[in-house]
Amino acid sequence: MLERIFIVPPLAFARVGTSSTPCDAFLWGPNDVSPRGSGTTTLQPIETLDIASNGTVSSSMPNTIIFRDHEGIRSVCPFFELHANWTDAGGGSYSGPVTEALLGEWGIALSDIEWGVELGNLKAFHYTYAVGDRVQGQATVRADHHDRTTVTGSSPNGPTPPLIRAESGMPLGAIQAARPSAAFPEIRLRFYAPSGAIYGPEDLPERLKTLNYDLEIAGVKPNAEWRGFKLPSSSLIVNPDASWPQYVPDIATLGPFYNEDNRNTPSGLLAAPYFSIPWIKGTPLLQRSLGLVDDVSDGFVKCKFKLKEKEFVAVSRVVVGPPDFAPANRPPVSLADNLADREDRKGPRDFDGWTHAELGEIVLDILERALETSDLMHRDYQNARAVRTNMDELAEAGSRSPFDADDLRSMLWPVPDATLIKEGRIGGMSLSEAGTWKHRRYATLEYLEDRFRENPTVFDQMIRRPVDPNGYYDRRMPALIRGSDGRPLHLTRRQWEIFRLWIAGLKAAAQAAGMQPGKG
Repeated sequence: MLERIFIVPPLAFARVGTSSTPCDAFLWGPNDVSPRGSGTTTLQPIETLDIASNGTVSSSMPNTIIFRDHEGIRSVCPFFELHANWTDAGGGSYSGPVTEALLGEWGIALSDIEWGVELGNLKAFHYTYAVGDRVQGQATVRADHHDRTTVTGSSPNGPTPPLIRAESGMPLGAIQAARPSAAFPEIRLRFYAPSGAIYGPEDLPERLKTLNYDLEIAGVKPNAEWRGFKLPSSSLIVNPDASWPQYVPDIATLGPFYNEDNRNTPSGLLAAPYFSIPWIKGTPLLQRSLGLVDDVSDGFVKCKFKLKEKEFVAVSRVVVGPPDFAPANRPPVSLADNLADREDRKGPRDFDGWTHAELGEIVLDILERALETSDLMHRDYQNARAVRTNMDELAEAGSRSPFDADDLRSMLWPVPDATLIKEGRIGGMSLSEAGTWKHRRYATLEYLEDRFRENPTVFDQMIRRPVDPNGYYDRRMPALIRGSDGRPLHLTRRQWEIFRLWIAGLKAAAQAAGMQPGKG
């Protein structure tokens, strides 16, 4: 008897790309610690499935992983597999993938099964709160229909003009049901990510002509980056009369800019050059949305059918994002870390299973990931950027800040004089070069054990705690790395407590051996 159905995985990530060939599958492997190795994560190819135009599934084992070919970046296109829990006539309980043979035992045909996807791009709506700025798309296919079906997004008609008219449409991806076979009998759906295109308003060329590219504000020319920008005419499908192309952050009374909560406005997401706003009289130039929209989205993947008048429904989630330009570099705080923090934050507090060696491996993994991420960035530039950010925050905080400008400068590394760098009198990468060697020491467990065993209190000096009361950038790890809200990145509460638990074990072991902190 069928009890329930569910989809594996419950959450999957697609990544955009212009190549018609999806990226092969791979896993993260061990760090390359060979004498001339990188010291960072390696990639391991694994079995990769593909679907032909008629739905036939095939398998291959790639020798190498190709992320970009002559057509561009290869997209990541996840599979979704139908699973179930059921009991047989003898009362045995089972859980696993649903196959065509199993469907036959239940009296269900492939044509009875419907796959569907519902996607939404709410970036513009996030700013304007205008219903017409929602971009939504959906598509359904029967499990016996194996053609690729495009998911087209458009905006609803209502109190505000639609951002994407139904007759224009915006491709959000595609779905294809797999054809079960003897080799691959499972019931599967593949989601194909879109190309990663940008769409603009129909009057984009006219908007760009009105820009003053030489406008200077605080020594910076904010409009200069738009000089020469253009989109293909086929991409100019955004309705210029919708709320998003008219959006002016400084006068908004709704959305994330109202009350200025930076957690809702990650820097760089709003394409808003400085315009002279025709409907605002007596005001200086203001930022105004250029009306750009991309094709990324997130939403639901569903599978449903009826059995003896009872409807069974399974739901998964899909998130479409940009390409991963550093697939072999793992971030110190991943989405998996954040999900674990939500689901099992108290795990380290209810500690009863990890050995001290296992805790050490987790700590080392966190620091190795911090090293890999740090090596991707220009530390000298990020340091100068962090100093500017601190000073901006100080100016906004005023007398409410417990620190002054000298305090903030001492929290980070000195910023070298740009003129001296241009003249070749000093190097412009000294922090980047020194940082790599210093970080490599912290990615060695023996060094960490010695450091924390001798002085357990150094943890608070080295590691930024979650929701730290000091919101300014400083030298604590993970140093110079910005979170999605533009603030200093910190470990999750769960990671932080695992780190403390490991240090407590070092301290206890040292005391049991008669050692005193700071005495060696």
